Amino acid sequence: MEKLIKNKCKFIYDIDFFGKEPELYYKGKEKKISWIGRIFTFLYFGLYAIIFIYKLIKMIQKVEGSFYETYSNRSEEIPSIQLTNKNFYGGFALGQTPFIDETIYYPKLEFWRGERIGGEWSWTSKDLELVRCQLDYFDPKYWDLFRDKPLNDLYCIKDLNETLEGYQHERIYSYFFVTLHSCHNKTKNGSDCKPKEVIEQYLNKNVFQFFIQDINLTPLDFYNPSQITQKIITGPVFKNLYQKIYAYMQIINVETDDDYLGLSAFTKINSQKLLKYDESWIISAPNENQTYEQGYPFCEITVQLSEKVLTQKRTFTKITEIFGEIGGTMEVVYIFFNVFVSFIAGLLYKTALVNNLFSFDLSKKIIKLKENKNDILESNESKDNKEIKENKGNQEIQENQKNLENQENQGNKDIKNKLFIENNSPNDITNKNSDLINNDILKNISNQQRPLNSSKNVNKK
Repeated sequence: MEKLIKNKCKFIYDIDFFGKEPELYYKGKEKKISWIGRIFTFLYFGLYAIIFIYKLIKMIQKVEGSFYETYSNRSEEIPSIQLTNKNFYGGFALGQTPFIDETIYYPKLEFWRGERIGGEWSWTSKDLELVRCQLDYFDPKYWDLFRDKPLNDLYCIKDLNETLEGYQHERIYSYFFVTLHSCHNKTKNGSDCKPKEVIEQYLNKNVFQFFIQDINLTPLDFYNPSQITQKIITGPVFKNLYQKIYAYMQIINVETDDDYLGLSAFTKINSQKLLKYDESWIISAPNENQTYEQGYPFCEITVQLSEKVLTQKRTFTKITEIFGEIGGTMEVVYIFFNVFVSFIAGLLYKTALVNNLFSFDLSKKIIKLKENKNDILESNESKDNKEIKENKGNQEIQENQKNLENQENQGNKDIKNKLFIENNSPNDITNKNSDLINNDILKNISNQQRPLNSSKNVNKK
């Protein structure tokens, strides 16, 4: 029946969803182990370990990461930042080479804050004290940046502690407002102002300089996301022009994912707020006074927040990312290793099969012959020793037999002598003894000439 189906309906004969695929083994193993395969296996795992340790060290040191930035012109919360001498630097003065001389000009600084209530602005202001700048006023991180600057010839804010927040379109809006005035009559210390001609000579066609802090963002530096730099804003000063300078500072929100595992349950976000220079505008308007008399202002500068808020989100290498990166890299390495090793291992496998099927190992054959030779020598030695032992045993047996025969002969002699003495006279005894002696001599001679068995038979008789 099976043959009929196989011949007539072959397509049915070959159908078997539950067929068993044959499995081939080499010496009881599913694969042929080769020395080159072992070498490249250890090399593969060694390379994996080296890359993993290298990546792990970089992860701990936070030297590899990524970031993305988003800008927003409006936010749900009003942007704000607290400014002190520890996180903000700003100084200003007149002149290409800055100078402070209140007998020529003097500055005035105000901080304005407005709040929109029912469509109307409600404003408050307060005067801030200006002093000559000194390094001690600022955080030590600014010292190297401004050490070579003429700080003593710049005006700085004393004991700065104000919150800069909002902008013109927000509900709350605050800014710093600086005005420069020509000296009029006397200074606040009671000193006389310089003559009008001297003041005009200093102020006309001069320049206003405003030194303000700036930062360079370094988002991939985990511990220092920014580097402090300096921005200089300058504007010309003319007798018949009134200068307005607007400086806009941008808030940078830096959010850092400080997690090693890369699991959402352990995510830890550290937030940091920085202040960066954004842009500045200079607007020149005709000076209605066209003179520096009577202490009128001739220049003003406004420092406020920019409408653009930058949010920078940083993340650094996680342990899960390390495994993913290494997995992709090692997969490529495995492909190259596999191509090379498979070729060499295939040759070794075929060579081993040919040697096992059609040849023999000469070295093993020689070793086997040597072992057989040693076995033969050992067997011969054992046989010789056995023969020697058997000869010794035969000799001991023969000696023991002789001793027994001698003892038996002696015992027979003693018995015969005793019987003879009892039955015969002394003369007869002597004659018989002499006959016996002669007979014994003859028997000994005959025993020496006969073999052992014959001598035994004689004695028995």
